[in-house]
Formats: sequence, C-alpha cells, structure tokens
Amino acid sequence: MEKKLTIKQEKFCQAYVRTSDKSAAYREAYNAQNMKAETINNKAYHLFTEAHITARVNEIHNETRNRNKITLDEIVDMLAGMARFDVSDIYDDSGFVKPLSAMKKETRQMITRINSTELYSGKGSDKESIGVVKEVVVADKHASLDKLLKIFGGYEKDNEQKKSEQTVNFDMSKLSDAALRELEAASGE
Repeated sequence: MEKKLTIKQEKFCQAYVRTSDKSAAYREAYNAQNMKAETINNKAYHLFTEAHITARVNEIHNETRNRNKITLDEIVDMLAGMARFDVSDIYDDSGFVKPLSAMKKETRQMITRINSTELYSGKGSDKESIGVVKEVVVADKHASLDKLLKIFGGYEKDNEQKKSEQTVNFDMSKLSDAALRELEAASGE
C-alpha cells in the first residue's frame, strides 16, 4: 500500500521540483523561520530520503516532462545556449538594437523584457520626438551556469575537493629555547 503524503510533504515535493533546493523547499513547506540553517538542511535531507517523498518527486518530474514534452537533454542544451549567449547578437553593426525579426531564435529566447522610452525635446506645442531609448533585458547567464553545475554535480565535485581542517600534534619539548622564544613572539603570548 502506497503511503499518502501530508499537505506539507506534497508542498515540499512541489517546491523541490521547482527550485532543486531541498532546504528552500523545506522552508517553503514547513514553519521554519525560527530554525537554524543547519537544522533546516538536516530535516530537508532526511525528508528527501523517505521513499514516498522521492517517489512523489520523481512522479512530478515525469508529469512535468510528459506535459511539456521536454527532455533533460533539451533543457541542458537550452541552459548551455544561455551560458554561451553573446549579447552582441542583439545589436547591429551601428550599435542599435536589431529588429526582433532579424535576430536568431536562440537570441530572441534570451530576451526577458524590452523597455522603450521615447525622448522629447521642447514643451507643449513645441514638443517633438527626438528618439527612442530601448533597454533590452536578457536572461541571467550566471543563473544558467549555476543550474548546469547543479545538473552535472559540479558543486558536489567542488565540495569533495575542499579539505577539512587538520590538527597537527607537535612535540614542543624537542625545540630549543631560542625556537620556543621565537614561537612565543610570533603568537603574541
């Protein structure tokens, strides 16, 4: 018999699928404002290891994939394209924003917003348009790289490389008096 999820567990699963961050999902689903970050991390980790939770996360992932007909390879390709995006593809040789119809599809997909502001000279009946300022906002390249690192386990590899603090035991009885005075002077004691 399949174990039924609580409302909070379902909310955790949905949030995890959306954010790919167990701790953020836990904070979103549970009352965690008074918890330490370490406590949240531990509770989120243990919750995620429960079989019925991971099964539901996989189910949501599959539902999303089927509904949107998108594969992980397509997502990685899109993120890689975002990471490689060159902002100069938006502008023509004179430095003006190209018309959207002149941009490649991949370039257009990088645009999240276009703001246009018309500039005027004069006032009242003497007011005339002297140009348009266009602000083109594109997707965040760093966010794309961050997502790719998460997908490919880049952070785990980096964390494994970090060495923990090591304690060295040292027999100071074998040091000369001069060496001991030098150590004391260097340590400020």
